[in-house]
Amino acid sequence: MHTTAQTQNRHKQTTTNKQHPTATNSDDKVAIVTALYRDDGLSAEDAGRLVDAFSRQSLDFYGAIRASTYDGQIREWLRALVGGAFEDDGADVKRMHKALLRGKGPSFEPVEAKLGTLLAEGRRLVAEQEFVMRSRLSEDYLKTVGDEARAKREGRWRGGGPGIGLTG
Repeated sequence: MHTTAQTQNRHKQTTTNKQHPTATNSDDKVAIVTALYRDDGLSAEDAGRLVDAFSRQSLDFYGAIRASTYDGQIREWLRALVGGAFEDDGADVKRMHKALLRGKGPSFEPVEAKLGTLLAEGRRLVAEQEFVMRSRLSEDYLKTVGDEARAKREGRWRGGGPGIGLTG
């Protein structure tokens, strides 16, 4: 069962989303996530907990969590196909390609969705998202610094750039 704070948070999100009709409110998210995990045995209550834990995430985030639960089966299929560790070389990729073209791809057994496992995978994905964002910000910063240095060398620099906005 959801706590009073979670219910109030959902009400607040629903009220906010009336201003933005394309946004998905939390109750809608719970219903969609419940349907997404229906074959995996996740209860509506646990779907609500999952949504509450990652309330700022879009719907595809929950699909990514679900997809990652099947990654192990794909790795096992690849190991069986090539007789060991799958290498990203031409031979193993060709073997995989031929198997897929012949309709001999992996068959997936439904995975029992346990809330703890889904929460752990969600936290891993959030950490990955944060790493990507930090990396991109670093790349943008370094690109700006490089552009600034180039402009200084060429006599085109007019100040500004990265920093806290103070001018000297």
